Amino acid sequence: MNLKQKLLTGFFSIIALLMIISGITYVQFNAVNDQYSSTITDRTNKIQLTSYTLFETYQEERDLQAYLTTGDVEKLDAYYLNRDEFKENIGNLAAHSNSKEANGLIDQLVATEERFAEMAEEAITYKQSENVEGYTDLMNTRGDEISAELENIGKELLFYQQDAFAATSQQLSQQTNNTIRVIVILSLVAIATGIAVALGISNKISKRAKIVTEVAEEIANGNLAIDEINVKGKDEISHLALAVNKMLNNLHDMIEKVSQTSEQVASSSQELLAIAEETTAATNQVADSISNVAESIEVQSRNTNESAHGANEIATGILQITGNTSTVAQTTIETIRQAAKGNQNVQEVIRQMNTISQANEETNQVIQALEKRSIEIGKIISVITDISDQTNLLALNAAIESARAGEQGKGFAVVADEVRKLAEQSRESANQIAKLIQHIQTDTSKAVEMMHHGNDEIVQGMTIAEETGKSFERIVQSIESTTIQTQELSAASEQISASVQQVNASIEEVAAAAKTSSATTGEIAAATEEQLASTEEVSSSATFLAQLAEELTGLVSKFSV
Repeated sequence: MNLKQKLLTGFFSIIALLMIISGITYVQFNAVNDQYSSTITDRTNKIQLTSYTLFETYQEERDLQAYLTTGDVEKLDAYYLNRDEFKENIGNLAAHSNSKEANGLIDQLVATEERFAEMAEEAITYKQSENVEGYTDLMNTRGDEISAELENIGKELLFYQQDAFAATSQQLSQQTNNTIRVIVILSLVAIATGIAVALGISNKISKRAKIVTEVAEEIANGNLAIDEINVKGKDEISHLALAVNKMLNNLHDMIEKVSQTSEQVASSSQELLAIAEETTAATNQVADSISNVAESIEVQSRNTNESAHGANEIATGILQITGNTSTVAQTTIETIRQAAKGNQNVQEVIRQMNTISQANEETNQVIQALEKRSIEIGKIISVITDISDQTNLLALNAAIESARAGEQGKGFAVVADEVRKLAEQSRESANQIAKLIQHIQTDTSKAVEMMHHGNDEIVQGMTIAEETGKSFERIVQSIESTTIQTQELSAASEQISASVQQVNASIEEVAAAAKTSSATTGEIAAATEEQLASTEEVSSSATFLAQLAEELTGLVSKFSV
């Protein structure tokens, strides 16, 4: 996996965790909201139906009492209408009730209402027969008893519905708190994971880049005795480390060869200088012996033979120097090519670093978009808080209106109080959600800061890679300088070889002249002078070769192998 893939994997892991947390938050709060809405609606309807049922029993008793007192037929019709509404409400309440205790109370209320209806029919019969004493006694005895029983059973059912409503509200509140705790724990896990991933990737890249930079600086300073980089992985840093190791080995081999060649050149130049001095001495001896050519012809012949032998040795040394300088030239050319290849690898790393920096910037934009979504969720929570405040006000108004209604409004007052409590709980939950959104926004900002930190590490890696590229350029320049001096050494060797050939030719001419005639002293003198000049030229060339060898040795000494 290359650097870009590693960084993208780390950043996308953080983004995925944040998206998962956001999704869980959305799903959990939607579920709580749906359950909250359905529960509130169900419990409120049951409390309303119970209150309506109690109200209908009260209306039945009031309309029946009014009919018996005034004989108004409309009151009797109202009584029967209230009975029908009672049956409809109690039927709806029974259909939506799934509690055994509530169903038992509903059955008792229905049975008691039927007893009241039977008593009412009997009282209506007394009224229609104008038996005032009969329906009066009936209402004062059985009527009051059944009415009190109806009221007690109705209140017990209403209190049960109110208690169930409070228990359900507490259960929903506990579920909301559990959801908030789960989301907080998941957020903390995501934050810890994101920080660990960011630190792990940045430390790994920085540490490995630092090792490569230290080795490159040692090479640039001429230290080739260092150990190779331990390469692990197949990313761009590993490729760069492999290139640096290869360059280190090539430079080490090249410097050793150049060192050996410079030593050979120095040795050969010293031998050449000694031979040139011997040749000069022999030539001077020949010049001194010209006055007595006849007597020293044999000595001259012997000296010329020695000079020829020395010239041959010089020629052999020059050929060896020429071969060695050619080897050095080829080695330096290969080293320049390897160094140029290493520089290309460094440039490729810089391009990859730029690509990673762009990917990091895109990830930063995604997290900023997530931060904007968190702000939008905060606005929605604000709207929910406003709705809770309005619900609280409506519940307060309902409580005031219920208080004005007196005894008949007590049920609605209880409902209004429960609605007010639920509105306050909704507001508290909304505030908790708002705090959670603030934590998420804070964590998102931290993630952005960590990405900026990772981008700084990438910029530092690019700077290090650029410095490594400059080190490669300095190495190439040093090698090119060595190549130029090697070429100068080769040219000097060729010049010396030409001079040696001239000396050898002169020696051969002197030997031929010595063998053919001892009378040609003038020619021998001229040849001797020419030989002396050539020998001095050889000596000068040998001195120049020795100087080049010393300069080459000085260049090589800059590198420690």
